[in-house]
Amino acid sequence: MPLVITGGDTYAEAHGRALRDMGGAGVIFTGPRHGAARDALYTHARAFILPSHLEGFPLAPLEAMSAGVPILLSDIPPHHELLGLGGEGVCGWIVPDDGWPEALRRVVERAPEALREMGDACRQRVAERYSWDAIADRTLAVNITATRELPVITWANPASIPYGTALSATQLNAAAAAFAGAVPGTFTYAESSTPRATGDVLGVGTHTLVATFTPTDAATYTTAADSSDIVVIRA
Repeated sequence: MPLVITGGDTYAEAHGRALRDMGGAGVIFTGPRHGAARDALYTHARAFILPSHLEGFPLAPLEAMSAGVPILLSDIPPHHELLGLGGEGVCGWIVPDDGWPEALRRVVERAPEALREMGDACRQRVAERYSWDAIADRTLAVNITATRELPVITWANPASIPYGTALSATQLNAAAAAFAGAVPGTFTYAESSTPRATGDVLGVGTHTLVATFTPTDAATYTTAADSSDIVVIRA
């Protein structure tokens, strides 16, 4: 079974020549292949191998997966990202540096039906995670989360009140604003876990209340909170 090595060696010509000299009769160097010639290699491949130690997000394995070819990838973070979350052993394998002989033997000895099943899983994974529709959906979700604005709560400590004075809008007067101006919504007030509202009478002492704001337009603004101290003095 031949080992086909595809791609150029623009920045390492001497290394490429040394590899070609080392290769035996079963090692074929095709040089760069694109379009139909590349697709033909995928069609007849038992597996796609990328043993590199330095990659960004690797596109060539995605091409192979979309063509229904199981992949064998070196043990580097971008490859873990590609095969993570259920892909390891289903679409292909992450191979440590000392594991390539065993990995190649595994591919050679695996039944064609089993490789076809892995290839089908590769196509499904690409469609679910890396198609343009899937990428657009995830990008839209991130943008919606990232662009919601956090309102700024304005709530100064009110003047002290004598004991027996009921809370009113004079004390519970927090306001919410954002870049575009005032933000419509509702406030709730609480002291620890005890809700507070107009009409409540507090005991003598300092009371720390938290105002929690819920915007009417939850798609544009997030909830927000701030605290203020209300001092109740003896009458």
